[in-house]
Amino acid sequence: MQHAFSYTGLAAIIAGGILSMFPLWKSATLSPDSIERRVYWTGCAVGTPLLFLSQLPAWPQGLFFAIGTAVALLAIAFQWTNHIKINGRIYSVFNNNRRPDRPPALAPVDDE
Repeated sequence: MQHAFSYTGLAAIIAGGILSMFPLWKSATLSPDSIERRVYWTGCAVGTPLLFLSQLPAWPQGLFFAIGTAVALLAIAFQWTNHIKINGRIYSVFNNNRRPDRPPALAPVDDE
């Protein structure tokens, strides 16, 4: 049973990482950057607890493993992406990742 949790957790994290590179759907209210951000953090939020469960009944080892994974995912998001956005401000190491979000793909175009 532990192998199923570990493989599913890794698959969720990898799928979240890969699918966050491409907007999965278009929206009139959400920007493509916001969609990518939500997909990445959903994969992380599903995968990290599954990795914890994969180590049961040795829960201290599972807790260490899950916290280490969460810190690594946070470091990856901070280093290479614009996926850390708190109170409308994007946190990233590089300036090119701190740009404002693109407009929604299906937003109406203003003709002036």
